[in-house]
Amino acid sequence: MGKGAAAEASGADPFDRPAKELRHGRRLAPGEAFTFGIPSPKFLDFQSFGSAAQARAKEYAAAWDRSVEALQAIGGTCVEVDYAPFQEAANLLYQGPWVAERLAAIAALLQEDPEVIEPTVRKIVEQGHQYTAQQCFEASYRMRALQRAAEASMEAAKAQVLVTPTVGATYKIEDVLADPIALNTNLGRFTNHMNLLDLCGLAVPTAWASDALPFGVTISAQAGSDAYICDIGQRLGTVGALEAAVEDVEAAVAVPPTDPKGGEYLPDALKVQVPKSTFFGFMAPAACPAVFRPPPGLEEDVGRFRFPPSRGSWGHPELCQRPCVHLAKGKACLAGASCCYCHGMHCRPPVKLDQSRRLIMQTMQEEDIRTLLWPHIQKRLEDLELAEQASRLMVLLASERELESSPQRAFQDIERKDLRKINRSLARLPLLALVKSFPCSSFAAIDEQLNILRTELERQQSLKDGRVLQL
Repeated sequence: MGKGAAAEASGADPFDRPAKELRHGRRLAPGEAFTFGIPSPKFLDFQSFGSAAQARAKEYAAAWDRSVEALQAIGGTCVEVDYAPFQEAANLLYQGPWVAERLAAIAALLQEDPEVIEPTVRKIVEQGHQYTAQQCFEASYRMRALQRAAEASMEAAKAQVLVTPTVGATYKIEDVLADPIALNTNLGRFTNHMNLLDLCGLAVPTAWASDALPFGVTISAQAGSDAYICDIGQRLGTVGALEAAVEDVEAAVAVPPTDPKGGEYLPDALKVQVPKSTFFGFMAPAACPAVFRPPPGLEEDVGRFRFPPSRGSWGHPELCQRPCVHLAKGKACLAGASCCYCHGMHCRPPVKLDQSRRLIMQTMQEEDIRTLLWPHIQKRLEDLELAEQASRLMVLLASERELESSPQRAFQDIERKDLRKINRSLARLPLLALVKSFPCSSFAAIDEQLNILRTELERQQSLKDGRVLQL
């Protein structure tokens, strides 16, 4: 994903680096080992993040140690690097003339209406006035030297990536309000150097510093190494999944179709107690969103359960544009229920008309296309046993159809062999593709009826296939 985004850089924007300038790193092959550098202990003093963080300093240190162990567990070799150039570069972001760059960005607003700028931000940015042009050049030269020193540090340690805590502490809002500059500076201690040293970075959650505070690391490398660090992050994100604790799962019983509730989601219907040792996995993309192993001896008693359906997290092969590309690649979809594409199981790729058949249909009149598609839509609804539920949809489509067109007259300019090929292809298209190909004056009402059908198909499908979770 990172490589794809970097490759789209066009250079048209003056601040957009052309893709050709980026040294796209290679991918991390499955099972391949890697070497990651970490700061020496003197740079990892979690006691130095202020009195507001003292109480949890030991917890953060322990979380860091667990994170390093997790990286080693996925094939990483840990080495220490000289972190001094990285820290000095981070300090220069707000303690050097780079703050004048922030001033340049909002100079007009600062002059015309300074009161609209948050007071602390305004105070920091106004420090840019104190730097001279000479100081800016001197700092620029120093930053160039630090960049070379940072590269040399990584090369000396033979490390492909640098790993640091993302933050060394978590503060309460009232603590930040009491000392905003110092605490915000602390929060950027391990990341403020990123842009200045021309690095790419990826933050990955790895542990819990306490019952309430998450902890994570940032993996960084030279610009253009996005794909490589994303591969490491992908591995790291799976560590500990099998040990994750799930106390209970709120779900609905997938009852037989004759049940009056019809398998609908019951918000407070049932809470299933799942012992921690039975958690098997989460978000298995090719099958179902979670798989649980029942305790010994309870295989016959626990029953079948499912999570509440939604068009993003579920869907139906007959009514989706295409499968979600993330799940198709065996990854998790971050969009979740808001995803526009199907999260259901697809045994085969979506069927499409080939170019020759599309070209033939493009030469046809709209009424001819309606006449061609009409019997295929009817048959598909009959096969799905949804003719009754789709009666309103068929009325809407019929109102668009030119009933006076006859197949004999409509297709007289198309060779019979081509017509047979088109019909064979149409017979394999999913229902949504057929309906969307049907020329209509307005699709708003059609889409509404498709949503009704989608809900019905989801309900039926959840009762008979892999969208039901087996506990």
